[in-house]
Amino acid sequence: MVTCLVLAAIFALLAVLIAVGWGDWLIAGYNTASKEERSHYYRGRLRVVMSSVCAAVAILIAVDGLCGINEIAITFTIIAVVVLALILANTWAKRR
Repeated sequence: MVTCLVLAAIFALLAVLIAVGWGDWLIAGYNTASKEERSHYYRGRLRVVMSSVCAAVAILIAVDGLCGINEIAITFTIIAVVVLALILANTWAKRR
């Protein structure tokens, strides 16, 4: 239980850092992209997507730690959140 809450706190901290703009270097792919490739994305929208994913994962891990819900259900929900984030990062956050 304590491990889940510590992990949830770490993800919540990451969500805040990315949302305020101090965690752009934590966004995989965006950090290593060239300036030309970075210009194809809206930085603000990408921050919203990635900080929302971190917040959702933090909530799911905290709920799992506090309520003891089936780990398989939590795992599949986290996978669904990550897939949704990939779709949003490559559609909504991308310049046309």
